[in-house]
Amino acid sequence: MKTLSKNNADILGEMVDLLIPANKNLPAPSKINVVEHIDDALSNTPKMKRIFVEGLADINNKEFLSLPKMEQIALLTKYESSNGTFFSLLLRHTYNAYYTNPIVVAGIGMTGRPPQPLGYTLEKGNLTLLDKVIKKGQIWRNP
Repeated sequence: MKTLSKNNADILGEMVDLLIPANKNLPAPSKINVVEHIDDALSNTPKMKRIFVEGLADINNKEFLSLPKMEQIALLTKYESSNGTFFSLLLRHTYNAYYTNPIVVAGIGMTGRPPQPLGYTLEKGNLTLLDKVIKKGQIWRNP
């Protein structure tokens, strides 16, 4: 870990697993390095680092890891409304790290390849909308 302490990383791991529970096709976020991805993002942004460290410290003061799952969920729900900045960053970075992971991309049935040039068929557009522009001819200067 570059930024987070072991205790904060453990708390964050539990939180991301509550946000995106594992199922038969998809692993838990803590099992595919989502916490490490978030930690790496924090090391590049001092303001975000401060928000996360303060938010995790506040949650740690409530002994988050020792609470039963339902109480952890209730605490996170309450924390979402009282500390929206932290929670918004947490969600964004958790979803970004999770849904760009190759294991998850394959698990949801995506190929992970770009849409073009090999990919999806594009709909034909209505090019008659450009007729007025085409009739004007070249209106720019060649270099």
